[in-house]
Amino acid sequence: MGSPSVANASEKTGTKKLVSEASAPMKVFGFDAAVAEQNGYKIVTLPNGQKTSVPKSATVQQIADGVMSNPVVDGDCGQSHVHFWATGGDYYGEIETGYDVTHSVAHFGWTVDVTDRFGVGSLKNSESFTPAKYSMTFFTHSGGNGYASAQLEAGSYVVLIDGEMCHSGAPWDDTFYYKD
Repeated sequence: MGSPSVANASEKTGTKKLVSEASAPMKVFGFDAAVAEQNGYKIVTLPNGQKTSVPKSATVQQIADGVMSNPVVDGDCGQSHVHFWATGGDYYGEIETGYDVTHSVAHFGWTVDVTDRFGVGSLKNSESFTPAKYSMTFFTHSGGNGYASAQLEAGSYVVLIDGEMCHSGAPWDDTFYYKD
């Protein structure tokens, strides 16, 4: 993240130009309500006072239950992510979570909390010597239909091979369990 890379900028002419590229996290600094309205969204204020954009079809209950998500969180070590989706069957779901950090990882400890109307469960993993970009999958099951969220605990961490210790920015995602 943020390190220069070389790219071929001119494939057609056969000449190669060296181009540097850098990236940095983008952060929301406001909302354009007119643009949101034109594209099927509305701006709402959450109970904590934070504003966010949601689909016009979102009900007050869905907003309160967490139908909005923040699945990727960037930081100065890299980023952590969690993606959660229902797979049907008899109220099953799948979670893909992981990190993309600046160096290979000596070891990590990872905990995802899954919350639905039946309670909270924690899914854990820890391993040693993984690549800098790594992901893992968890399978979930609920007792019935309804909204559910998966949040990577802020205490989830990686220790990089250069000794840096990095913790998760606590990304989260949600889904709706169903039976087919």
